[in-house]
Amino acid sequence: YEKFQFPYNPGDQLYEKFLLRGNENYNLSADYHWVTGKYHLFGEAALSRSSGIAVTQGIEARLHDQLALTLSYRHFDIDYHATWASAFAADSKASGETGWYGGIRILPASKINLSAYADWYRWPWIKYTTSSPAEGFDYFLETGFKMNRSLTGYIRYKCRNKEEKATGEN
Repeated sequence: YEKFQFPYNPGDQLYEKFLLRGNENYNLSADYHWVTGKYHLFGEAALSRSSGIAVTQGIEARLHDQLALTLSYRHFDIDYHATWASAFAADSKASGETGWYGGIRILPASKINLSAYADWYRWPWIKYTTSSPAEGFDYFLETGFKMNRSLTGYIRYKCRNKEEKATGEN
């Protein structure tokens, strides 16, 4: 439960329609993690004062000593409000987003590792930075190597593509 000295009073712009309003908020949540053998299941569900729901679910699987996979799903209602949330999300706050993440880590040789992930996300409502519902994705690839104790390196490629409002300069 939180009670604020001064109330949140966003403007009347369309993107502000579902923002936190008033001088109090609360969240109820439950989380779990379960490990069995090579698998780790985890997740959390939460409810805010505005009846907004947030859910994250995932699995990490160590399929071999040299191969690990991670898959996760997230959904934050547009009217979910958590003032201090630090969620795994493409946006800076845990609100109005649905997404899927998949990652892999491969250790093909003793001094080489390969990592990759893909993250797809969608915002069902406009935001300050968008003029309509939008979506985006991130891709990441990295090869790391260790020559000796003092010399390590990596080659990395990252691609991010997300919709944003166009400005006069773009």
